[in-house]
Amino acid sequence: MIILSVVILLSKQKRWPYIIFGSIWFLGFLLPSFIRPSTEYVPDFIEHRLYVPLIGLIIVILEIDFFKNLNLFNKKIFKGAAVILSIFALITFIHSGVFANKMNFWINAAKYSPRHPLAHKNLGAMYYLEGNIEKAEDHFKRSLELNPTEPMIHNNLGLIYLSRNDYTNAENEFAKELGLYPSYDNAHFNWGLSYYRRGEKEKAEKMWLTTLNINPDHVGAYQNLAVFYYEKGDMEKAQAFYAEAVKRGAK
Repeated sequence: MIILSVVILLSKQKRWPYIIFGSIWFLGFLLPSFIRPSTEYVPDFIEHRLYVPLIGLIIVILEIDFFKNLNLFNKKIFKGAAVILSIFALITFIHSGVFANKMNFWINAAKYSPRHPLAHKNLGAMYYLEGNIEKAEDHFKRSLELNPTEPMIHNNLGLIYLSRNDYTNAENEFAKELGLYPSYDNAHFNWGLSYYRRGEKEKAEKMWLTTLNINPDHVGAYQNLAVFYYEKGDMEKAQAFYAEAVKRGAK
């Protein structure tokens, strides 16, 4: 940036309104990535954050005398520009595969932003949804190494342990999540699932009721409470919770 600034200052044909506009565009779209609402928040430095700011940088670069004096009607210059544009077009085409699906996107994000906890968290979620539990666990733990307070990670690890019927470790993870984020409804809900599966159904009931206190539209909590009360023989409550679930889109 220092070299660019010097070249701009030395350019005789520069137009300051364009340079100012391009600079404001570049900084205006780039700086939000550096804003940290709290010391626990990790700024988003993932590659795609540069795409829009680069437009402003290009506007500034085009004010350099070298580019302003280019004669595109000159055959050699025209051919050179065509070759460069073709190369960039090919690179763009190859890179577009990154956006083919969510898995490709987050694999690329974790590869090129290896110290970003969000990239590992979301890649872990993609692996979890595909049933690759081991890789999901690895990326969730990597995310925690980078940011011990990363939201949802302990909850996600709890789900992995729950899938293995490891209720003790699952509940420890849900407790850690709620220690950081006590209003996270899914952590309460999932802890209730763990209680229910190991037979402590009254504790599960309390967890699911807490879930609804936090999020009155949590369909899963209504459904599970409907089943719980049905099994207890309380048809009135079972029907009431089932009706609330249906209102919110349950089938």
